[in-house]
Amino acid sequence: MNNKKTEIPVAMLTRKFYCHKCGEKLSVEGDTETLTPSDPEYTKYNKLGRNRRMIGAVDVTTYHFECEKCNTAISFDEQWVIEAIQKMVGKQTLTDEEISAKRSKAEAKIGQKKKLTYVLGYGIAILVGVAVIALLVIYG
Repeated sequence: MNNKKTEIPVAMLTRKFYCHKCGEKLSVEGDTETLTPSDPEYTKYNKLGRNRRMIGAVDVTTYHFECEKCNTAISFDEQWVIEAIQKMVGKQTLTDEEISAKRSKAEAKIGQKKKLTYVLGYGIAILVGVAVIALLVIYG
């Protein structure tokens, strides 16, 4: 029996994404690959936590989107960029020219959102920490 490692972004499960070619709702599909200690990517997936490693082969399951209508497979990161372009253009179906023309602007916008989320996350964590310390000082 192999060790198992699954990677799926939460947004894949909680949001609806649409095909940029035909406009149909995309389904989530998984691919499982068995990595042995001799594979170059093995060290990326064999970690259990702090100073702990899995022994033996690892079954890695990664997920992507598939359109059942036009048989298009697309990664989560690529679909994230396409969704940003769909919002900028205001339509679901896009041509390859529209995607390539707006790609850099969409990637910059996604980068800004990631930075803002990172800053807000740490800001909230600091505020909670300060509140806990204040409560400990007050109620000792």
